[in-house]
Amino acid sequence: MLGEIIGAIVQILVFTLIPFLVYLVKKKTLKGFLDSIGLKKSNIKANLLAVLASLILVIPP
Repeated sequence: MLGEIIGAIVQILVFTLIPFLVYLVKKKTLKGFLDSIGLKKSNIKANLLAVLASLILVIPP
């Protein structure tokens, strides 16, 4: 079981390292990497809508 967990962690690291290296080679800087892969700071309205949707979907009918 421990081997599977370690293997999964290594796969995740390799999977995330490839785009990082490609960006680093193309742009020669780390600035803007998170924006380029779609990780941007969300606003309050989006956070509230996400919480509301989660609560609606979690509450059983």
